[in-house]
Amino acid sequence: MTNLSETLNLSIDISCNLALEKVPASVRKQFWKLVQKMHAHPEANGNNLERVKGGSDKRMRSIRIDQGYRAIALQEGDDLLLVHVDEHDKAYAWAERRRALVDDITRSVRFVVAVSEETEAPAIPPVKQEPRPGLFDAWTDDELISVGVLMDHLPTVRAIVDEDTITAAPELDEVAQLSLTGLAAGLTLDEVRDEIGLADAPTTTVTFSEALRSNIAQRRIRVLDDKDLEAFVERDMAAWRIFLHPMQRRLAEGRKSTTLVRGGAGTGKTVVAMHRARWLADQIRKDSSRKGRKVLVTTFTRNLASDIRENLRNLCPENLSKAGPVIEVMNLDAWVSEFLRARNFEKTIVFGDHKTLKAIWDEAFDRFPVPEGLSRAFVMDEWRQIIQAQGLEQKNEYFRAQRIGRGSPLSRQMRKELWAIYEYVRARMVEEGLAEPDDGYRAVRAILDAGSITLPFDHIIVDETQDMGEQAIRLLRAMVPERENDLFLVGDAHQRIYPRKASMAACGVNVRGRRSNILRINYRTTEEIRRWAVSVMTRQVVDDMNESTESAKGYRSLMHGPEPLVAEAVSKSDELAQLVEWLKTIDLETCTVGICTHTRRQRDLINDHLASQAIKPEILERESDDSYHSGIKLLTMHRSKGLEFDAVCLMFLGAQDFPPHWLFMSDAFPDDAAREDELQRLRSLIHVAATRARGVLRVSLTGHFSKELFDGTIT
Repeated sequence: MTNLSETLNLSIDISCNLALEKVPASVRKQFWKLVQKMHAHPEANGNNLERVKGGSDKRMRSIRIDQGYRAIALQEGDDLLLVHVDEHDKAYAWAERRRALVDDITRSVRFVVAVSEETEAPAIPPVKQEPRPGLFDAWTDDELISVGVLMDHLPTVRAIVDEDTITAAPELDEVAQLSLTGLAAGLTLDEVRDEIGLADAPTTTVTFSEALRSNIAQRRIRVLDDKDLEAFVERDMAAWRIFLHPMQRRLAEGRKSTTLVRGGAGTGKTVVAMHRARWLADQIRKDSSRKGRKVLVTTFTRNLASDIRENLRNLCPENLSKAGPVIEVMNLDAWVSEFLRARNFEKTIVFGDHKTLKAIWDEAFDRFPVPEGLSRAFVMDEWRQIIQAQGLEQKNEYFRAQRIGRGSPLSRQMRKELWAIYEYVRARMVEEGLAEPDDGYRAVRAILDAGSITLPFDHIIVDETQDMGEQAIRLLRAMVPERENDLFLVGDAHQRIYPRKASMAACGVNVRGRRSNILRINYRTTEEIRRWAVSVMTRQVVDDMNESTESAKGYRSLMHGPEPLVAEAVSKSDELAQLVEWLKTIDLETCTVGICTHTRRQRDLINDHLASQAIKPEILERESDDSYHSGIKLLTMHRSKGLEFDAVCLMFLGAQDFPPHWLFMSDAFPDDAAREDELQRLRSLIHVAATRARGVLRVSLTGHFSKELFDGTIT
């Protein structure tokens, strides 16, 4: 038995939190109650703490949770670091194979795994032919140590010849793997140091206690207080709510100018946005002079806004209380409609499929000829992407307008003829009291520019910025003055699934230089899934939302799993039958499975088939749906945005189903450029849906993939 002093400082490592997510809920609850009691009365709980015998680290302790489960902790002085939870024998085996050390370079506690002969061999495969050059031959030992490689592990690192071997070496911890994969992906030493939080780290000797509390340590370790423990006892706390990578924390906290955060799927952009919202809200609540001021968190879709709201309620419920919420979460269109309705806006905001709006366009085409060589589809597309998107109200503005990416060139005469159509449509919309979303954005800006309205928002946070158009970005810029902590935007143009695009600079939002940041580490999916999802986008040139192209350099995952399974069927019924057989291989009591389709009709077809097999999935449609509890979830790919599942199955991706046949009809698009834009959005949609998978991805199709869509880039 180990006695505890009257003072006990409790911390938890992310490895313990992740282990807790894998044990039964009753064990998690008992664990946190035990830790809470230990925190309140450490001297009364000493009989629960036992030294781990036979291990290489004498500071390892076990804590009895119940008859079957044990927690593992590391004790030094008055500090107790909780590091693991598992069944009795497995927990002891985990502890016996590890020892902890305090690393002065990273100023953190790091765990070294004792590698057995059984696990050592796969890490560095034997060379069968001529020796290959080492992957890290270009760096000196001192340079590798400076980015977190431990001296004892240099021989292992020097033997690595390819990227996959980095994460296959069990003795390399997460810090070393992050650094080495970053170097292998083309990052410089300085970029790697900055990414893992070493850029300004001193190299003085640190104590165990200091290592638990350093800025870099916050990537993995949380020093627990009463508030934390109360929250953990009341509700399950996922790792993202507690731990932030150094770069994520640097972005989420502190004073900043206007900021854009980019990054691939799974890199934690939305997590950073939510932690940023909490940090800003906490600053407001601390300052009595700012009573009534708020943080607005907004995005494009209503469903995603609802998902973010629920996550923020778990992260910081005190900031969303009904009595006096400091954080307001609403998708931008809903906020605009509410704002205009409260000011008796005389027009109804409608979308392109509105019956009266369609009739107005039919009238316009009956009255005015379409310029030779153009189609009706082109005329309407030009209206959406140029006239409305740029806010053009005069003919001369249209004559001077830039039409980047529109494909078909237009002469001055053609623009003049087109303007006659647009002028008529706009006049008829006024007569009918109709407005489109872009009109609504401009109307709000006009009210704000008049200076008679003061909004309650000191800070605005925007998620999925890539889905916002030019007028939306201009409105957001107008909603909060340009100052410290004003706008915080996150997004990824690889995930642009709606026909809108905007340049921050063109909209008056300055995110150049150090105001633009990139997150490169994928924490959600395995590397195998990430690579497959990226391969879908191989043909595309992706922008950085600010008049330049995006680079995928350094985008990577440290987690590994099975390769995505491409399941080919001979018919639609065969495809459905194979889905049922696959579902039988999954533990639906503990796993979440997302089955994604392009259309609602396809989703409902699957639902009917599963019901005929006595399988009851849950359809995720609106914002109130539950995507977090185990079981089968049916949803469209568009609805999947912002969600994640243990396993994902993408259905009906054969050429006969996807892309839809109308895409290749002669009059579906005004020109080849417009068709390619739609194909790019569909590739992005596949990319988004595939990256919802944490560990397993299954891609189902009848026949073969569409050559027009993928051109042999995926298999």
